[in-house]
Amino acid sequence: MLWLFIESILCIAFFILSLILYSNRIKTFKNTIIREPAKRYDKRLKMVGIILVLMIILYYILNIDFYIEKKYMESNGLLGLITINQFFLWFSFIVIGKSSKYLRGEDLIEFYHPSKKEAKAGEIKAGNILYGNKVMYPYYIKLQDLQRHMFITGITGSGKSNFLQNFLIDYKEKYDTPILLAEFKGEYHYLQKFIPDLLIFIVGKNFSINIFDPEKANAEVHAERVFQIFRSGGLFEGVEYSPQMERVFVDILNRVCKDPEKRSWAKFYEEAKAYLKDILLQTGGDMTYRSSVSAVTNRIRRYSLGTLKHSFEKKSGIDVKEMFKHDVLLDLSGIIKIGGEKEDDLFFLNMIL
Repeated sequence: MLWLFIESILCIAFFILSLILYSNRIKTFKNTIIREPAKRYDKRLKMVGIILVLMIILYYILNIDFYIEKKYMESNGLLGLITINQFFLWFSFIVIGKSSKYLRGEDLIEFYHPSKKEAKAGEIKAGNILYGNKVMYPYYIKLQDLQRHMFITGITGSGKSNFLQNFLIDYKEKYDTPILLAEFKGEYHYLQKFIPDLLIFIVGKNFSINIFDPEKANAEVHAERVFQIFRSGGLFEGVEYSPQMERVFVDILNRVCKDPEKRSWAKFYEEAKAYLKDILLQTGGDMTYRSSVSAVTNRIRRYSLGTLKHSFEKKSGIDVKEMFKHDVLLDLSGIIKIGGEKEDDLFFLNMIL
């Protein structure tokens, strides 16, 4: 019964393989990021498993008479061996089935490391390709790739900020193209030691913008853009938004942006009252416009009053377009320090960009 012992070895091997597959999938699941070698390893394990199962089935088919005639009942030893084989075989399938819940689907981020040739094709060194803790080879970013988005991720303390700082320093040593770095915590000021011409603007302290000033752009286009930024920032959340409200807001912004003498929050409120008076005359007293004007003025109150007012009304000495010609660090933490929120930072940044 040599074939039966070989079948036992195959069943045990299949069981061991199922445990390795289970362990590998749990490890991959916890890391949430699967790299190419790990994925290839999983495929190889599955291929070996399929081969083992096919061999077990083949041995079973070739010796089908042994099972049909129940010859294993003649010996307790054979019966025990077959029982052990079946235990390992079925338990292996259970383990593999359990491991399937650790397979990642749409939420899986698949990172494939570039080849050594691809890694050296760029001009700016970004770091090294790692596999585990092993350094494989350096990686260089192509200059044209900087036109794309870059996603820098990692747990707290893993070195995201240090990477960006060192990357910018290396970049400025080779190229004269101006950079604009917008940050929210005020932790990049020391870059001025390595980038001597770096201008540091702290919003609310030495830098502010007038959101009504189109800066040589078309006033109507600018007014529409300001409205879109307000809306994308959640200005109308919690209110029953209507096309009429949009028209009211854009019309008032148009009046303010077109006239340099009216580009202030005080004049905005004056124009809102004047607009309401005009529109009521035109519509024969349609009171829905009163509600729309009231909703608009109430929603923007947080930007026009208190500590945030000067950050969004008073224009500092440098034009935004001129700013992009220099190396600039835009410190948005100033808005938080004067009582603003993260949404205000994003609103300010959208106005700049």
